[in-house]
Amino acid sequence: MYNYSIIIPHKNLPTFLQRCLDSIPDRDDVETIIVDDNSDLSVVDFEKFPGLQKKNVQVVFDKSGLGAGHARNVGLLKASGKWLVFADCDDFFEKDLLDSQMDAFKDDACDLVFFKINYRDSETLLLADFEHKANSIFDLAKRENDQGYIRYRRNAPWAKFIRRELVDANHVCFDETLWSNDAWFSTRIALLAKNVKYVDSRLYNYTYRESSLIRASSADALLCRLDVALKCEGLLIDNGYAQYRAKHIEYWFYLLLKKSLWKGIYNCSRVVKAIGLKGFVRGVLSNLKNDLL
Repeated sequence: MYNYSIIIPHKNLPTFLQRCLDSIPDRDDVETIIVDDNSDLSVVDFEKFPGLQKKNVQVVFDKSGLGAGHARNVGLLKASGKWLVFADCDDFFEKDLLDSQMDAFKDDACDLVFFKINYRDSETLLLADFEHKANSIFDLAKRENDQGYIRYRRNAPWAKFIRRELVDANHVCFDETLWSNDAWFSTRIALLAKNVKYVDSRLYNYTYRESSLIRASSADALLCRLDVALKCEGLLIDNGYAQYRAKHIEYWFYLLLKKSLWKGIYNCSRVVKAIGLKGFVRGVLSNLKNDLL
């Protein structure tokens, strides 16, 4: 039986995927599941695909082309470990730190464990000259003596250990949207987890690239992100945790309004319904002020 299942969605980045695989400790209690999201033949050599010949690695070639959310859901169906660990294929782990934390938590009874990250340029591996918000949330929680900020604002699946039983028992899965596919999964897990721990260990390297999906700013991308934010933050509001919202509703709405005035206006009523008229006005003014600074 595996203690850990590491799930990695992949598309057209085999060199980065190999780097990610190389950063995973060679342990008999770890399985790695790579789900390829219909990569291009012109980019990927499928006969020499990373991980094919490696012990305890499953490679799934999914030809549906439905995106990273679907790929992660395919990985969930294949996973058998007690803990789920997610990685983006262009990111990688601090191998020794991951190994030591896997030893520390393999028999732990908690549901969810959060870790800090390093934020690096994907090509040069140089650390960014500012702290990523994933770590800033740790600092905010410590300053406010309120760990709810970490629990509910860390809405990416990476840099976490997640008890698989919690996912399976509650039928939690990823949205299969082109953008923000991971926020719903992370929000639901945060609400469901009973015992949560936070470790000040930077075992995950989150990298940035100019072509990354996170940088997509088309009207369609912004509207999709707004839809997801309304769903996720609406769930927090409904459960009495509005104070922990990341206020992505206001942020994505403001960017949508700038990109497409008519699409922004069309979605005004949805935003007002979710956060109230006062929250709507404050959000627009706050984002406008940040734009002007």
